[in-house]
Amino acid sequence: MNTITAHIEGTKSKGFAIYANAFDSVIATDGKTVAEAQANFREAIETTALSYEETGDNDIAQALREAEVEYIYDVSALFSLFKDINASQFIKRTSISNETLRQWRAGQKVPKHRLQEVESAIHQLAEELRAVRLR
Repeated sequence: MNTITAHIEGTKSKGFAIYANAFDSVIATDGKTVAEAQANFREAIETTALSYEETGDNDIAQALREAEVEYIYDVSALFSLFKDINASQFIKRTSISNETLRQWRAGQKVPKHRLQEVESAIHQLAEELRAVRLR
């Protein structure tokens, strides 16, 4: 099965954009929320598949429809999607300041090593939550 790697980013208009390269096509859309942008992205994939069908590329159209979408989030999109993660509290798991986090959420580019630090902290939190047992 094919995978489409889609990038989700916050926009200056307080919405979210999603874009990906798939089968020599650029698929892009946006929405007011991450969920809306994801739904619009699925529609954009279908529109692209229909375009391929119109030109006789039925194999590519089918591959697009069957592809899994892997989303890669920017910091703004991440905390907007997972509202139950308190960004100010979460960031304490890293060496990143709240001021830097605010800048990122406002759309400032995040250095790669900082992204890795945030991603590592997210995965650590996931492991801790996975180990929780309730009674």
